[in-house]
Amino acid sequence: MKIGAYHCFLKFRNFGKSQNFRKLLILLLLLGGQNVFSGFALDLKSYYEETNHYSNAEFLEAFPYEIFLQDFKAEQIKDLEDLRNYLNSLDRPGDKFLYELGKHYRRTLGSSLVDLLNQKNLADQFLTHANKIPDGMIFELLGQDLLEQIAFELESQIKKGDISEHGADSQALILYLEEQQYLLNLPQSNWEKLQFHASEGNWGYIFDRALKEAWQYYDLILWGLVIFIALLIRYREHLVARFKRLTTK
Repeated sequence: MKIGAYHCFLKFRNFGKSQNFRKLLILLLLLGGQNVFSGFALDLKSYYEETNHYSNAEFLEAFPYEIFLQDFKAEQIKDLEDLRNYLNSLDRPGDKFLYELGKHYRRTLGSSLVDLLNQKNLADQFLTHANKIPDGMIFELLGQDLLEQIAFELESQIKKGDISEHGADSQALILYLEEQQYLLNLPQSNWEKLQFHASEGNWGYIFDRALKEAWQYYDLILWGLVIFIALLIRYREHLVARFKRLTTK
C-alpha cells in the first residue's frame, strides 16, 4: 500500500481504534513497499515507521507474526538481533517482540524425529548466539524454551510409539537433552532398571523387587517345586546309580 493511501486510513480514527482494523492495516502496510530487512517476508521497517502511534502493547498484540515467520530460517538469527536492536532504538520492546515471535514460531513446529533434530540445531544456535553478545539473555530464553518443547514432544511421541526410543538419533537427542538438564520421563524395562540399580549398588532394592516379583508367581513356583521333587523321587534310584558310576571312575 502506498503512503498516501495509509494517511487516508488515518482519517478514520474512530474506526481505527478497533483491533481488527489495526491488524488489517498492519497487514496492508507490511505487504506493500520494499522490504528493508530483506531476509523476511514483510516490509518491517515501513511498518515500524508508519505505525508509531501504536502503544507497545498494541504493537505486540497486532503484529502478524505468522506472516513474518513464513520465510524464517535458522541462519537469520543475526537478523533477529538487528531487529531487536532496531526496535530498542525506537523505544519499542525489542526483547518482548522476540519472545512473542518465539512463542508463535514454536506453534508452527512439527513433532517428527527429523523435525525435533532440526529444532535442536536451532536451539543450539540460539544458545551459542546468546554467549556471543553481552545482552543475549533473550536468545538464551528462546533456546531454552525451544529445548523444553523438544523434550516434551520427544517424550510424548516415544510414549505414543511414533518415535523409537532406541534408535541412534533418538538416543543422541535424549542424551543431548539430559546434558542440558531436560530429563525425559520414559518407562524402563525391568532389565534396564536392574542394570541401573546394580550400577548404583542398590542391592537391597534389587533383592526386595526380586521377592515381590517371585511372590506374584508363587503358585507357578510352588508347582515347579512339586514337580521337581516328584521327579527326584521317581528317578532317585537311577540318579543315585549314575552318581556312583561318576564318582568311581
